[in-house]
Amino acid sequence: MRKIAIALMVLILIFGGGFLYLKTQSVTIAIVSGSATISSPTTVKMGPLVPQVDISVKNVSQLDYMLMKKGEPRVTSSKPTAMTNVVDLTIKFTLKTPTGTELTFEPLKIGEGGEHNFELIIGPNEGLQGTGNFTLTIEFHLKVTTPAGVTVVELTKTITVTFTIPSGEKHITLI
Repeated sequence: MRKIAIALMVLILIFGGGFLYLKTQSVTIAIVSGSATISSPTTVKMGPLVPQVDISVKNVSQLDYMLMKKGEPRVTSSKPTAMTNVVDLTIKFTLKTPTGTELTFEPLKIGEGGEHNFELIIGPNEGLQGTGNFTLTIEFHLKVTTPAGVTVVELTKTITVTFTIPSGEKHITLI
């Protein structure tokens, strides 16, 4: 019985020390958050697609980073709107590192009108390593067709976000 208690104490100390180590080690991450509003092309003066993007650069513990859903974009919330046409929105993310390496992330596909909020977390495992200027290009490609397959509108909008590690300075450009 005493050997089991000692073995359990050793395991608790090892795991506790591991968690403490991971909690005290920090990593730099970039959290890209944005929204895409898709509306009927005939009713909106701004156009059928209105994208918005923001980015925040911060330090988090290694443990918190390990527990995050990172590396692929995801929809965080949606307010869908019924549309008679078929909507196909694809959002592509490409990160260019200070060394010139280009990394492409899995595209996010949205198949309905309305407002859709999304998020992409980029950290060391996704290519956010070292210091310098990083450039994230986000391409919004919208294709709206009738149920019969006739294209109503097809357009592409690009947002370029340049941010600096470690300062966190950022610049956002919509094209």
